[in-house]
Amino acid sequence: MRNQLLHSAFISVSVASCVLAVTSFAQGLPDQAKLEAAIGKKALRIEDEAVLHFYAWRRKTPVEWEGRAVEVFEGVSIRTSFTKTGDECIASGQWLLFGDETIPVVAALTKGGLRVASVVARFPGSVPRAFVLRFFGEGSEDELGNAVASGLRAMEAVREANATPRKGMPTCRAAESAIDERPLEKIFACKSEVKDGVALFRFDGPALLGKSTGSSRMGVGRFVSFAGTNDDARVRVDWTADRHDLEALLDALGKRGFVIESLVPAAPMFDSDTSMLTAVGVGRAEELATVLASKRGRRGEIPAVEATAFRPPQSAELLGCNAGKLADGWRSDATHPGGDRRARWGVDGDSPGIVRMSDPGEWSNRTFNLLWNPELRFRDGTLTVRMKADAGRVDQGGGLIWRVQDADNYYVTRFNPLEQDFRVYRVVNGVREQLQALGQLPYRSGDWFTIVVTQRGDDIACVLNGRETLRVRDTTFSGEGGVGVWSKADSQCSIAGFYMQTPATGSGR
Repeated sequence: MRNQLLHSAFISVSVASCVLAVTSFAQGLPDQAKLEAAIGKKALRIEDEAVLHFYAWRRKTPVEWEGRAVEVFEGVSIRTSFTKTGDECIASGQWLLFGDETIPVVAALTKGGLRVASVVARFPGSVPRAFVLRFFGEGSEDELGNAVASGLRAMEAVREANATPRKGMPTCRAAESAIDERPLEKIFACKSEVKDGVALFRFDGPALLGKSTGSSRMGVGRFVSFAGTNDDARVRVDWTADRHDLEALLDALGKRGFVIESLVPAAPMFDSDTSMLTAVGVGRAEELATVLASKRGRRGEIPAVEATAFRPPQSAELLGCNAGKLADGWRSDATHPGGDRRARWGVDGDSPGIVRMSDPGEWSNRTFNLLWNPELRFRDGTLTVRMKADAGRVDQGGGLIWRVQDADNYYVTRFNPLEQDFRVYRVVNGVREQLQALGQLPYRSGDWFTIVVTQRGDDIACVLNGRETLRVRDTTFSGEGGVGVWSKADSQCSIAGFYMQTPATGSGR
């Protein structure tokens, strides 16, 4: 009974905090037409709430729990809510799922950019297994609506393939375990612990929990156990992963029929981006071990892809990186400032040739910090910046702005190593709208990166590290404007060079 009460309390607190997060910062309604078009359902708005709700009802399905039938899916069983904070939309969802739907749905939502907060049993030990999934996310209406729609499609695809949910967790046929651990030890390149025919592998190594580092001995590592036989093994995975690793792991496990037993924050007290996943599957032991071994390395241990060697353009460096002080004409500004104090920029005395943001100023999650020069006029040509993400809990990285009219109107392209994505936007009257994006990029915080923007008329090309390219056509800002660099919220960065080449200046200024 105590466990049941704790479980119910966890769900109640989780739901309450989820709703509070959505409503506390509400400033306006999202674009209802865009969300309805993406999700394919009508929204409901409760009077006096700046929130749009999308509800879905699942067919009446009896679930057996502790010897009695519980109609867990009767009534409202899928709820997704949206609200608006400035130019960003926020999504929050609570869905009831069957066990065999968990991994496909979580993988689809994660791939769409949403953050899965938890997956926990609705009624522990029920038949079939029923789970509560909670998620949230921030972005445009199009991005969030499409991500939610992909999760719903993943759920529907599972039920179309098999109308009857799996009754229990995956299990092997063997009555007793007799795992031969030797081939598995070769695959994992480490020794196992064997007891009663079950082989357990422990993968030591630190796991980043906010600003703290914990070890696998603290319960935040990675463990895999094999029971049954090598030809018919039941594999249990206890895996600590950040959301980027989690996406790849779920994709691999989902293809092999694994089912999530639980997914919870590894260390919520640290405001960590790390989750603890428990999943179960069956299959040939060596095949499953090979899959898991390929996902074993932590992001911090995986070598970053080396970017093309940086070669400064044949033009003058304009920011003052090599002059010992910021060049004339540059100003610190902000879109949606959090107060009167702006970000502080200057040449780093300890690192000659580097301009660094030493203080992000007064900021909020909506703040875009700008360092720009209205005297450097740019319409067509090429801009180049060499940057590095130094710090930031909410956001990291940065990028270029051009054709800047003022602090609320410009084009921007940026790289965020926390999200591992490269995007281009237009900002009109302070409202940011994404034009194109690339995700899952192999570059990390603390690494130097180069962004090059080329504009000809209405055609824009943005290139990251000489590799990833965004190409768009947009007519919002057709005339010339200023140029500069951009970061968001608490992101702090260093700049090792800013260059501009235009037809009027030939090789550049």
